[in-house]
Amino acid sequence: MIISNSLLKYMNYSFGALSISLFLFYFFNSFQSNIYEVLFIDERMLIDDIYNVWLAEDLYNRFSSVTNGNLKKILSIIIELAYGGDLRYGRLWSNVFVILIGPLTLINDTAVIMSSRLLNSLLFFFGAYFLSKYLVDKKYVWFSVVTIYSLPAVEYFLRVPKPDTLVILLVAFGLNFFLKERYYLSIFFLAVATFVKVTAFFIFLIIWFFIFLKSNQNKFYFIAKSFIISIASMLIVNPILIVPPLNFEKLKLPNFYSIYINWLTSQGSNGDAITLSTKFINNWMLELSNFYKIENKSLFTFLTICFLCLIMLQIFQKKDVLSKNIVLIFSIYVLFYFFLIERAWTQYLHLPFALLIVAYFRSLKKGSMSLPSLISIIIFIFIGNYSNIDRFLNDTTFNMNTRLEYISVNTQEDAQLLVNSVIEEIRGIYDKHEHLNKKLVYWHPDLITARNNVTYVDTFYVREYWGDKDKPDYAINQADIFVTYTNYDAIYPIRKIQLENFFIYYYEIKN
Repeated sequence: MIISNSLLKYMNYSFGALSISLFLFYFFNSFQSNIYEVLFIDERMLIDDIYNVWLAEDLYNRFSSVTNGNLKKILSIIIELAYGGDLRYGRLWSNVFVILIGPLTLINDTAVIMSSRLLNSLLFFFGAYFLSKYLVDKKYVWFSVVTIYSLPAVEYFLRVPKPDTLVILLVAFGLNFFLKERYYLSIFFLAVATFVKVTAFFIFLIIWFFIFLKSNQNKFYFIAKSFIISIASMLIVNPILIVPPLNFEKLKLPNFYSIYINWLTSQGSNGDAITLSTKFINNWMLELSNFYKIENKSLFTFLTICFLCLIMLQIFQKKDVLSKNIVLIFSIYVLFYFFLIERAWTQYLHLPFALLIVAYFRSLKKGSMSLPSLISIIIFIFIGNYSNIDRFLNDTTFNMNTRLEYISVNTQEDAQLLVNSVIEEIRGIYDKHEHLNKKLVYWHPDLITARNNVTYVDTFYVREYWGDKDKPDYAINQADIFVTYTNYDAIYPIRKIQLENFFIYYYEIKN
């Protein structure tokens, strides 16, 4: 039985209303835990990027030799916009938030945090919308959007601002220009997406290779122009890479290219060794079956394979080059993740599955939808959104790190009071000990935390400490004070002060 066009049109509008409702639901339910002290590490990194620019503080003493205060502020802003010390997602991602959200730093941290979450939700919504609008027939656009909202890990992207939301928007633009045969613009946007997050690499590679084979231009000319476009894209995303490694007598600059490669490799492996193994498939299928709340993993695996085969078969029946390329891209992603990546995080699969969804609806462009297909889509949408919403409402990512089992922290207001008490204790330490003159406090990143000129105002600065956390003496040799949640044996002259879950270490006398 074929669904009539009038019913499809009605349902498309209904799914449009559902998509907007989902957008509003996720945003308005993200109001919890909206102060700086209790932010999850990943979100705090983005918020810090915003404050680093708008407070114009030389937190890392990069320009300690500069005596002019205004010049130091200008240089601090430039280096944060261009580098920021973290190149894994490039600076374009964070700079979008810096420019659009930054003025709200004049209000308070809650305004900055909530606006950042709103912008992230908008990026996701418009990414899903434009990907569908550009690639799918208009009578299926909202079908596609709401189905993308049903994919695993959507709730994760809408809890914690991540560059994946920008990537899907950039990919949408890139594929749109591909369809319009404006190939160099397509290469540009896909390259930018790849440099924002390396997970878009396979899309860029396959589309570029297809254009290379199809192009009637001189192949050398095409490769050269593509290379220039890619380099330009890289510099837009990571402007600091325009600076070559310099090593003169009075001028020494780090090798930013080496730093960037290290960021890419660490991001690609996520701390795990990349090895070929069939054992990883079990991890991935377990995660996916848990998401869809199917206890029988074997049954789920069988149904998933059958479902994907049917979809890809339908796509291949249509003479559409882009859709067939998407199937190839999807297959490469699945093989790469399922056989090479041990850490089964379903958010990695969002982009390839979103592409497969639009390819499926694209295959319906000149046809109509059958009743079994419609029922299957509705079931998929219901289960997917139910699972995402359930995880969103029950997840503790926005909450304090519960594994640390804070003694008296039940609300974010309690967290504020505890952090403030720690800060007051640190003030007292500085008042009593003149030899602590670095004005720098290292703070374990897993703790609820503080930031100067945001949660407190003073002459000392709190900085996340990512070094060897098992050696407090090493930390306080680099800073004045080390704040962590681990109770170490403190041998004089190291002094230890405990405030609930916080342990404060410093040298009682000058070391």
